[in-house]
Amino acid sequence: MELKAPRVGLGREEAEQIRRYAETILESHEFDTTSTRWDIFLVSSRCGKEIERDRNQKDKPHGVLFEWENMTLWALEWSEIIANARAEMQLVRDHLKQKSEELTLSDYLRENFPEVLSSIRTKTSTTPQ
Repeated sequence: MELKAPRVGLGREEAEQIRRYAETILESHEFDTTSTRWDIFLVSSRCGKEIERDRNQKDKPHGVLFEWENMTLWALEWSEIIANARAEMQLVRDHLKQKSEELTLSDYLRENFPEVLSSIRTKTSTTPQ
């Protein structure tokens, strides 16, 4: 991951820098390039117009600059990363809410611990009111 200072926008120079990093990895014998999948990220507060077309290629996820068999180079803005994380958290929150509505405590106890539920019923029925 290459993090740029907030004042540094992502442009051709930064895209070429990350491409050189990728080529170093792919050409080096020190890195496993046969069984390892690499995702390299270039991140800053803004992307310049000169790389927007590259970040919006047809049939590729938004942000992909270059893609090879075992490596993908990404250029992303912090705001995009944060928005994606929030969207994922909302999906998890919605899923958990739905599951909690589907599964009540008594259903869980009845299915997994029937003896506990029956002992609670026994205590409740024998307790004076």
